Amino acid sequence: MPGEETFLKKIVTTVTNAVTGVDTNAEKVTNAETTAKEPEFVLELAGELLGDQVELSSDGKKAEPTPEQKEAKEVVQDMLTKLFSEDSIKEIADKDTNGITIDEAREYLASIAGGDGDNESLSVEDIEKALEELGIDPEDILNEKVKELLGAEEEADIDEDRILKDSPEEGATDIDESRMPSSGGASGAGGASGAGGASGAGGGSGVGSSGGAGGNQGVNNSSNTKGSEATKDPENMSVDEIKQAITDKTKEITDAEGDLSEVASGEHPELESLKQAEDEAYEEYQDKVKEKLGDEEAKKLNDAKQEVDKTKQAVDEQNNLIKQREGEIKSAEQKITDCQSRIDSLQGSIDSLQAAIDAAEEGEDTSGLSAKLEAAKAEKAQAEKDKEAAESEKEELEQVKTRLERRKTDVLEPAHEKAQEALDAIEKEHEKDEDIKPLKEAYEEAKKATESKKTELTDKIQGDIDTKRGELDKLNTQLVEAQNKESEKEYAPEAQYNEELGKKLAAAGKHVTDTMGSAGGLCATGVSRAFDEVFGIATRGNGCDYLEIMRGEVSEYADVAKNFKEVEVPRDQLSELPAGYVVVWDTEDAADIAGTGTGVTSAGAIYGHVSITSGQGTEYSDRMYNQIEQRDQKFYVFMPV
Repeated sequence: MPGEETFLKKIVTTVTNAVTGVDTNAEKVTNAETTAKEPEFVLELAGELLGDQVELSSDGKKAEPTPEQKEAKEVVQDMLTKLFSEDSIKEIADKDTNGITIDEAREYLASIAGGDGDNESLSVEDIEKALEELGIDPEDILNEKVKELLGAEEEADIDEDRILKDSPEEGATDIDESRMPSSGGASGAGGASGAGGASGAGGGSGVGSSGGAGGNQGVNNSSNTKGSEATKDPENMSVDEIKQAITDKTKEITDAEGDLSEVASGEHPELESLKQAEDEAYEEYQDKVKEKLGDEEAKKLNDAKQEVDKTKQAVDEQNNLIKQREGEIKSAEQKITDCQSRIDSLQGSIDSLQAAIDAAEEGEDTSGLSAKLEAAKAEKAQAEKDKEAAESEKEELEQVKTRLERRKTDVLEPAHEKAQEALDAIEKEHEKDEDIKPLKEAYEEAKKATESKKTELTDKIQGDIDTKRGELDKLNTQLVEAQNKESEKEYAPEAQYNEELGKKLAAAGKHVTDTMGSAGGLCATGVSRAFDEVFGIATRGNGCDYLEIMRGEVSEYADVAKNFKEVEVPRDQLSELPAGYVVVWDTEDAADIAGTGTGVTSAGAIYGHVSITSGQGTEYSDRMYNQIEQRDQKFYVFMPV
């Protein structure tokens, strides 16, 4: 009727609100099983009543009805089923007593037109009026449909909550909020995406970021979720080792989220004894109600309690999903940062390669440099795609979180409040009975103990999950840094010996040895002074410490290390090296570990040794020596570039 909300409009509005944040595809929402068997003609009649108003697609065919249209049609089907299951209606409609046919149903419906004030046509409101006259409340039918839709969430295993998305190479990022992963499941470096697991610590060349754990798996672990076992420091881990650490950390998060799901459902092992005590207290309370007030009152109490428990669990699980989305959003933000780091690193390699090509002399073969340049560009393009996917993922996760929050606020919390009010009203009456009251209070105390433990476990496990997510983000960042180092080496232009720099270093080394007046044992000091003369930076450390310095692993000496490239040189060719090479020798202890120690106890054996080649078969450090070759320790050579 004009100016009023029609029952059909209420159907669509209420059902839409009920499924906000829930996947409403046809596979997940099935027709309700009503008390009465649904006559075959009901489906067609429901379509006629609603007009089956569906839009035409571009090819002129009928488009698929929306989920809301499907759900509205189901409610009308339920109403018609209820109407034609009434004996009084059957007597009127079934003219030949052989069962109501669709024509007989149409004839009867035509006879009740006008219930809504419009005698010209039949409407859903007419059916509503007819039901009311039979003492059937249409609101009850609508409420049953809403409950069914909310129940469909469990039947569809929505609590597993995973992201279903294609790999970035395919350019698709189809996220279904009702099946989001608890930790992101984002795709890794040029690899395939993970449906809820660690998506790859990355394929070969892209950004190896993991989205996080999968959905709630119902893992029967205790709340003392295993923490990270002692693992290798990420700073000293290879790319493959970091990828494995990401996979392990992701599983830890998945297990912890399974624990969280068990807490919400009351099935966690640490709740077992408390839940048992609560159930026993409730059973005594209910038995006393049955004894004093009868079976009907006891059933009324039990139904109200079950509704409260069900709606409370739904709110708790929704809160868990929201927290998981928040963690995934943070991971997506970190992934975006990591992708940008990867892009910047690759751009640096691209610039260096292009500069080397531009500086090449005419006729010089640059095909190797060009191949590296194209590979670096391709890898950068993939990293940019990874970043776009992460940005899209973050946006979709935020939309999902909003829908989950809206459903909690608009549907789940009001449903729980309504159920609690109904239970409170029943229990308030019970308090008037002196025999029932103490049992009710004992039950409430037992329930309070269970809820307190639930809160404690939830806070503890959620804190553990948050910590592990932080560790996972650090591992992902470390993976990107390791990949950056690998690509910087891979794409670096072939370094050439810098004769000018080599001669400067040799000259500085000679000057130091001529002026130090050392009796030996101060090799690191001599090299440090030579570096200071050439680079303006005095390095610190023992001889063996120069391995890290020369490799660029000591940030404060990075401006020294960038002038050298590590190269392999046979031991018997060390004396033939040009001027300015730096040779670093390991300690005797390290050699002993390798089984090649000689037991020498000199300063060089204990602290290692470092020197600069003269280019004439000798070396400079704190004094000049013949180039050392015959030592058992391992050595490393760095060429000035």
